[in-house]
Amino acid sequence: YIKHADHILTNSFHCNVFAFLYHKPVTYYLSNDEQTRFITSRIDTLMALVGQKVSLVEDYTTYPEFNWTVYEKNLTEKREKAINYLKKALDYEQAD
Repeated sequence: YIKHADHILTNSFHCNVFAFLYHKPVTYYLSNDEQTRFITSRIDTLMALVGQKVSLVEDYTTYPEFNWTVYEKNLTEKREKAINYLKKALDYEQAD
């Protein structure tokens, strides 16, 4: 369903990850229970990691734009940083 959606409306962290994989814009609806507040902090962290703001739904009729250029740039930078860290930590040298 996520792969073929135009826009994702969710309160799920994992749904957000799959939406990113398929380049689908995400908007969140939240309740006020304790578990939702925990999920929100995870979503906030994930969105900040890729340079996006969390979009919270208020009226279910309009949804903010998602900047995929910024997302891709940030994701590429984070990926390269993680790979370089792992190579250094494992003392990896690429053969020529």
